[in-house]
Amino acid sequence: MMEQNITSVEHYTPILIVGTGISGLTVAYYLSKNNIKYTITTKKNAPKQSNSFLAAANTRVPSENDINNIINLTIDKCGADRSVIETLYRNSNTIINFFEELGISYEKTSFGIMPECMIKSQGGKN
Repeated sequence: MMEQNITSVEHYTPILIVGTGISGLTVAYYLSKNNIKYTITTKKNAPKQSNSFLAAANTRVPSENDINNIINLTIDKCGADRSVIETLYRNSNTIINFFEELGISYEKTSFGIMPECMIKSQGGKN
């Protein structure tokens, strides 16, 4: 049996971010701005690259008029806890602030917002 050299490094951070999509990257950005340590993990090999393009990079940012309907629809479809879903949607405008702060242009879609891209089929990848 051949021996393998495996290096294991343990470190502690108070926050674990799962996924390098637009939400994960936004959280990481704001944590970094506030000097809060975090670990970000993704199933892709390039953790510094967003994988939002896998979900077309749409981010639901409902208007105040639509927010209760969107919350109820989401709960009906996935059975999630109301407080979690409500917190998610009530804070989703953070994504708009993130785009604006970094100068990323975006467009409104039927689901919310999406970064503008010359190649529509590539979504958030570009």
